[in-house]
Amino acid sequence: MMMGLPVIMVVTLSGWVTYRFRQTRCLTLVQFFERRYTRNLRIFYGITAFATSIVMIGIMPAVAGRFLINFLQLPQHIMIGTFELSLFPVVMSIILILALYFTLIGGQITVLVTDFLQGIFANIVCLSILVFILYKFDWSTIMEGLAFAPADASMVNPFKMSGAKNF
Repeated sequence: MMMGLPVIMVVTLSGWVTYRFRQTRCLTLVQFFERRYTRNLRIFYGITAFATSIVMIGIMPAVAGRFLINFLQLPQHIMIGTFELSLFPVVMSIILILALYFTLIGGQITVLVTDFLQGIFANIVCLSILVFILYKFDWSTIMEGLAFAPADASMVNPFKMSGAKNF
């Protein structure tokens, strides 16, 4: 498997696969599948892409809502007058309303720009955390801590993780 890695890297860097896709003058991957294979595959791929997109649109606000409630240590329920209301649908609704607001006010370009800025910010934060960890701890200390694990629960070698608790 490791012998094929340089070949895969050369093919990827050469743009050969992208070139073949552009050569067909297809606008979407689904159209490419129809030209390259069959109409039935295009329909299957389209249905699969649609179904997974719908599931993701439904799951991601729920995950974000749960994360915010747990990360900010918010209560699970709030009292509005005499009614006890779960906080989860409220937070999820706020997330969806904010996304809808950004989309309707600025359009798709605003969504693209804010996603780009969020990605840049996340990369800077992750890089800062990495630099801080490498500055604060010696590399040999990090490797010693990672290597300090039972025989089949390695934190370094993915092929020796069968004994890990969360495997």
